[in-house]
Amino acid sequence: MSDYRRAYVPGGYYFFTVVTHRRQPIFADDRNVERLREGFRRVMDKRPFQIDAIVILPDHLHTVWRLPDGDADFSLRWRLIKHDLASGCAGAEPGQRGRGPGDQRGGGLALMLVDANLLSYAAGGSEDSRYTCRHDTSG
Repeated sequence: MSDYRRAYVPGGYYFFTVVTHRRQPIFADDRNVERLREGFRRVMDKRPFQIDAIVILPDHLHTVWRLPDGDADFSLRWRLIKHDLASGCAGAEPGQRGRGPGDQRGGGLALMLVDANLLSYAAGGSEDSRYTCRHDTSG
């Protein structure tokens, strides 16, 4: 069994890669992308956070979030978003017990960005931008 460690830092910036169950291309269907957007909106209404960047590809997505000061619970947010998506996802094969098409187990990655200069560098900033990050394979 793997020993995963998550970096929970209130108000932190996080980079996530979320992979669909069995890499199903569910986001190739615009209805599922809209369902994902609705899920983000619902969760953001209840548990605010900021999306600084997002890229949605057919079988996975990448996103950068900033959590509010005093709040580090990205896990709950993802659980709620994935539940919303899995509850009515079009064209996806049923997941294994308890796993919907949006489940990332075995394929997710979270990086806690310790220095926001990484965001500047990723957006075309100078190579002199220094950063560190903590690696977390979400399981």
